[in-house]
Amino acid sequence: MNHQLNDLDRRIIDILRDHGRRSNREVARRLGTSESTVSTHIKRLLSEKLLEIVAVRNLATVEDATLVFVGISAERARIAQVAEALRECPEVHFAAIVLGRFDILASLVVADRANLYQVLREHIAGIPGVLRTETMEGLVSVKTFAHQTVVT
Repeated sequence: MNHQLNDLDRRIIDILRDHGRRSNREVARRLGTSESTVSTHIKRLLSEKLLEIVAVRNLATVEDATLVFVGISAERARIAQVAEALRECPEVHFAAIVLGRFDILASLVVADRANLYQVLREHIAGIPGVLRTETMEGLVSVKTFAHQTVVT
Protein backbone atom coordinates (compact mmCIF):
# COMPACT_ATOMS: atom_id res chain seq x y z
CA MET A 1 0.00 0.00 0.00
CA ASN A 2 1.21 3.45 -0.88
CA HIS A 3 -0.27 5.34 2.11
CA GLN A 4 0.09 8.67 0.34
CA LEU A 5 -2.44 11.48 0.50
CA ASN A 6 -2.93 13.56 -2.60
CA ASP A 7 -4.45 17.03 -2.76
CA LEU A 8 -7.98 15.72 -3.39
CA ASP A 9 -7.69 13.29 -0.46
CA ARG A 10 -6.71 16.17 1.84
CA ARG A 11 -9.59 18.32 0.60
CA ILE A 12 -12.09 15.48 1.12
CA ILE A 13 -10.80 14.92 4.66
CA ASP A 14 -11.05 18.66 5.41
CA ILE A 15 -14.71 18.67 4.38
CA LEU A 16 -15.54 15.49 6.35
CA ARG A 17 -13.70 16.77 9.44
CA ASP A 18 -16.53 19.17 10.24
CA HIS A 19 -19.31 16.70 9.47
CA GLY A 20 -18.33 13.07 8.88
CA ARG A 21 -21.78 12.07 7.66
CA ARG A 22 -21.82 14.45 4.71
CA SER A 23 -22.93 12.65 1.56
CA ASN A 24 -20.52 11.91 -1.24
CA ARG A 25 -22.76 14.04 -3.46
CA GLU A 26 -22.35 17.05 -1.12
CA VAL A 27 -18.58 16.55 -0.87
CA ALA A 28 -18.33 16.28 -4.68
CA ARG A 29 -20.42 19.44 -5.13
CA ARG A 30 -18.14 21.39 -2.78
CA LEU A 31 -15.03 20.15 -4.57
CA GLY A 32 -16.35 20.50 -8.11
CA THR A 33 -15.79 16.83 -8.94
CA SER A 34 -17.95 13.75 -9.48
CA GLU A 35 -19.65 11.73 -6.77
CA SER A 36 -17.98 8.55 -8.06
CA THR A 37 -14.52 10.17 -7.75
CA VAL A 38 -15.24 11.11 -4.13
CA SER A 39 -16.61 7.65 -3.41
CA THR A 40 -13.51 5.99 -4.88
CA HIS A 41 -11.18 8.20 -2.83
CA ILE A 42 -13.11 7.65 0.42
CA LYS A 43 -13.17 3.87 -0.10
CA ARG A 44 -9.39 3.85 -0.65
CA LEU A 45 -8.75 6.10 2.36
CA LEU A 46 -10.87 3.84 4.56
CA SER A 47 -9.40 0.57 3.26
CA GLU A 48 -5.83 1.85 3.69
CA LYS A 49 -6.77 3.10 7.17
CA LEU A 50 -5.81 6.66 6.23
CA LEU A 51 -9.28 7.85 7.27
CA GLU A 52 -11.63 6.96 10.11
CA ILE A 53 -15.14 8.34 10.41
CA VAL A 54 -16.25 8.23 14.04
CA ALA A 55 -18.69 9.86 16.41
CA VAL A 56 -17.14 11.99 19.16
CA ARG A 57 -19.09 12.84 22.30
CA ASN A 58 -19.23 16.57 23.02
CA LEU A 59 -18.04 16.74 26.63
CA ALA A 60 -19.17 20.36 26.98
CA THR A 61 -22.76 19.12 26.96
CA VAL A 62 -22.31 16.36 29.56
CA GLU A 63 -22.57 17.37 33.21
CA ASP A 64 -21.11 14.19 34.66
CA ALA A 65 -17.98 13.97 32.48
CA THR A 66 -14.49 15.07 33.47
CA LEU A 67 -11.57 15.08 31.07
CA VAL A 68 -8.36 13.82 32.69
CA PHE A 69 -4.86 13.38 31.33
CA VAL A 70 -2.59 10.75 32.84
CA GLY A 71 1.16 10.72 32.32
CA ILE A 72 2.48 7.21 32.81
CA SER A 73 6.07 6.19 33.49
CA ALA A 74 6.73 2.56 32.66
CA GLU A 75 9.54 0.04 32.70
CA ARG A 76 11.49 0.59 29.49
CA ALA A 77 11.04 -2.98 28.27
CA ARG A 78 7.26 -2.84 28.85
CA ILE A 79 6.26 0.55 27.46
CA ALA A 80 4.51 -0.90 24.38
CA GLN A 81 2.69 -3.54 26.46
CA VAL A 82 1.49 -0.93 28.96
CA ALA A 83 0.21 1.27 26.13
CA GLU A 84 -1.54 -1.69 24.52
CA ALA A 85 -3.19 -2.66 27.84
CA LEU A 86 -4.81 0.79 28.01
CA ARG A 87 -7.03 -0.27 25.07
CA GLU A 88 -8.96 -2.46 27.50
CA CYS A 89 -10.03 0.45 29.70
CA PRO A 90 -13.27 2.02 28.42
CA GLU A 91 -12.52 5.34 30.14
CA VAL A 92 -9.32 5.75 28.07
CA HIS A 93 -10.18 7.64 24.89
CA PHE A 94 -6.64 8.29 23.66
CA ALA A 95 -3.21 6.92 24.50
CA ALA A 96 0.19 7.44 22.90
CA ILE A 97 3.79 6.56 23.56
CA VAL A 98 5.50 9.94 23.86
CA LEU A 99 8.84 11.67 24.29
CA GLY A 100 9.53 13.75 27.37
CA ARG A 101 8.73 13.43 31.04
CA PHE A 102 6.42 10.44 30.61
CA ASP A 103 6.54 7.32 28.50
CA ILE A 104 2.81 7.28 27.77
CA LEU A 105 0.15 9.99 27.78
CA ALA A 106 -3.50 8.99 28.06
CA SER A 107 -6.70 10.99 28.08
CA LEU A 108 -9.64 9.66 30.04
CA VAL A 109 -13.24 10.65 30.49
CA VAL A 110 -14.53 9.84 33.96
CA ALA A 111 -17.83 10.50 35.73
CA ASP A 112 -16.30 11.83 38.95
CA ARG A 113 -13.30 11.56 41.27
CA ALA A 114 -14.46 8.19 42.61
CA ASN A 115 -14.53 6.84 39.06
CA LEU A 116 -11.07 8.35 38.44
CA TYR A 117 -9.70 6.72 41.58
CA GLN A 118 -11.17 3.38 40.53
CA VAL A 119 -9.63 3.57 37.04
CA LEU A 120 -6.22 4.64 38.36
CA ARG A 121 -6.10 2.10 41.18
CA GLU A 122 -7.86 -0.90 39.68
CA HIS A 123 -6.84 -0.65 36.06
CA ILE A 124 -3.83 1.53 35.29
CA ALA A 125 -1.80 0.81 38.45
CA GLY A 126 -2.47 -2.90 37.93
CA ILE A 127 -0.86 -3.03 34.49
CA PRO A 128 2.48 -4.86 34.74
CA GLY A 129 5.30 -2.42 34.05
CA VAL A 130 3.61 0.76 35.30
CA LEU A 131 6.03 2.55 37.63
CA ARG A 132 4.08 5.74 38.44
CA THR A 133 1.40 8.06 37.14
CA GLU A 134 0.68 11.77 37.25
CA THR A 135 -2.86 12.98 36.77
CA MET A 136 -3.96 16.34 35.35
CA GLU A 137 -7.57 17.46 35.14
CA GLY A 138 -8.73 19.28 32.03
CA LEU A 139 -10.48 22.53 32.95
CA VAL A 140 -11.63 23.86 29.57
CA SER A 141 -11.39 22.11 26.20
CA VAL A 142 -10.38 24.52 23.47
CA LYS A 143 -9.92 22.04 20.62
CA THR A 144 -11.01 18.42 20.27
CA PHE A 145 -9.55 15.48 18.39
CA ALA A 146 -12.49 15.65 16.01
CA HIS A 147 -11.10 18.94 14.70
CA GLN A 148 -7.48 17.90 14.48
CA THR A 149 -5.37 19.01 11.59
CA VAL A 150 -2.48 16.92 10.38
CA VAL A 151 0.19 18.67 8.39
CA THR A 152 1.68 16.41 5.73
